[in-house]
Amino acid sequence: MALETKQSALHTTPRPTLDHHRQLRLRAPRWPRRSIRARLQLSHLFTSLVPLITMGFALLYTSAQAERRVFEQTQTSVAASIGRDLTKTLEQAQRGLLNFGRITPITGPDKDAIKSATREYLNRQYPDMIELAILNLQGDEIVRVTQERIYFDNQLINRVEEPFFAAGRQGLFHHSVTGAYDGRRVFQIAVPARNGVGQVQGVIVAHFSTQNMVQNLAAVPLETARNAFIMDERGNVLLGNAPEALIGTQNLRAWARSDAAVATLLGSDGAQVTAGRAFIPRHKWSVVVEQPTDRAFYASRRSTWLLALVLVGTGVFVGVWAVLLARELTRPILQLRDGVQVLGSGQLGGTIAVAREDELGQLATEFNGMSKRLAESQQAIEQRNARLSEGLNLARIIQHDLLPHGPPPIPAVTAQAASESAAEIGGDFYTYVPLPDGRLRLVIGDASGKGVAAALVMALTSSLVEIHARQEPSPADLLMRLNAELYPRFSTSHMCVALLVAEFEPQTQQICVANAGMISPLIAGAGECFYMASYGPPLGVVADVTYAESTIVLKPEQAVVFISDGIVEARSPSNEMWGFDHLESTVCHAASGGPAQIVSMVLEALKQHVQDMAATDDMTIIATTLHTHSKDNNPYVLVPTADGVQPDRLPAVNKLP
Repeated sequence: MALETKQSALHTTPRPTLDHHRQLRLRAPRWPRRSIRARLQLSHLFTSLVPLITMGFALLYTSAQAERRVFEQTQTSVAASIGRDLTKTLEQAQRGLLNFGRITPITGPDKDAIKSATREYLNRQYPDMIELAILNLQGDEIVRVTQERIYFDNQLINRVEEPFFAAGRQGLFHHSVTGAYDGRRVFQIAVPARNGVGQVQGVIVAHFSTQNMVQNLAAVPLETARNAFIMDERGNVLLGNAPEALIGTQNLRAWARSDAAVATLLGSDGAQVTAGRAFIPRHKWSVVVEQPTDRAFYASRRSTWLLALVLVGTGVFVGVWAVLLARELTRPILQLRDGVQVLGSGQLGGTIAVAREDELGQLATEFNGMSKRLAESQQAIEQRNARLSEGLNLARIIQHDLLPHGPPPIPAVTAQAASESAAEIGGDFYTYVPLPDGRLRLVIGDASGKGVAAALVMALTSSLVEIHARQEPSPADLLMRLNAELYPRFSTSHMCVALLVAEFEPQTQQICVANAGMISPLIAGAGECFYMASYGPPLGVVADVTYAESTIVLKPEQAVVFISDGIVEARSPSNEMWGFDHLESTVCHAASGGPAQIVSMVLEALKQHVQDMAATDDMTIIATTLHTHSKDNNPYVLVPTADGVQPDRLPAVNKLP
């Protein structure tokens, strides 16, 4: 029905509300749209594997650095040990020469005594001392003795140009590595020879064997050094086995001039060596211990690789554990999801396995109970719906029986009707009420709403129509009587009924219409198509109302079509109403075919318009034609007046576009 109930407008405006529950909440950033299993796996990997990897790399780095420091410290420690031995040897030799110089009168006239003392001292220092010589302040050798012989006077030489002499004459000490008379590398130590009052009387110079020191350099552990040697401040190798690829390189010379204890040097062959050194106190020498870098850190790299393998294995284990744990934790959730999907598809009563006793197990138990209760509720609802459906079917049958099933009871009126409810039962109704003098009253109504409520209103209204339709003298009086009966009954429910009463007069070919909220009748045929002017409010809306009547004389070819608003308000899938234009064009084209063709063409046009859309309102259409009959039931023809106007035709006609 097009009209709403009396108070429906009160519910169309939304009521303003105050939101007193708004709270400021801090929300964590949302995850990407992933499954719970993926989130658990990522979370476990992030919280376990990332710290593990971070700590593992930190451990690898610190372990490598620690092993490097240990190796370098070992190198410097070995070099320092060799340096201490060398320093001790040099200092002992130096002290012995000083003592020898103090107790030996090197300036005395008895050279044989000096030679004898020198020879005796050399023998006591055997086998370390190789050669011993005493020089005066002019640099001339006074005596020179080796382990094999004593030099004659004519074999003695002046050695004033040698570096050690200048240092010894000034009262200083001199140490160097030089070549001996037989070509061997020896330690050369020169000390001043002083008298009893401390005056420098000459210089004592001795050559000591380097064999013990060479053995010490060669005895360095292989895991610590490949070679050990002694170099001076310019990077010259004095003693030991230095790699050929390293001797004379710029890296070695630059390192010798620096104070760094450890360095990575590049040899002439492109190979790297790691070297550590220890400085010899009061000397410009340093003991160097070197090892190829790849060999030096082989153990460190092996430990690093082993630790990396352990880290990778642990990471793989953690990853697999994360996958298995996430799968184990999400299995009940997936079962619950599948159960919910089955439940959502309408298969109630299904259960899922409960294999846990934790919160997920409790959730599964609650789900099974809910599913069981829903199945029981569904069964109860189905039983109740079956009873309701049975009742509605019975109501539909009764409602169908209340409608006329044949033609109007007088032959002067031909009618074709069709009615379709939007629900099982509807609120549209119509009836034919014959009057004693041959007239026929057609009543068509539309109760507000749809379904059971509209059907109840329709039943009440149709009962009152059957009671009063024959008693009231005119259609307008019938509507006023019905309104007086219905208004008190609808005051609480706010329902209303649209009703139209059309009275056919076969003798005069007239139709008299009183309308209470229905669509005006459509007159079609004889070259015309228009709506009768008949209006009025629905029944049950206003307490006291006077309804007007409209009367018109029908031509023999004209049909009168009555419809409920569900016809024109039928909507297509694009939400377009069928409307009055389609109604008029369809009815006007079908008017010549009679009521049956009108109803058939209207229903077919509606079907094409709505397609598969469900009806939203009850739809009723009645097409009628009026035939003229005399009292003896013989047809007669109205004779128009001279001006061409029928004598009983009323001018109050509203022609709608």
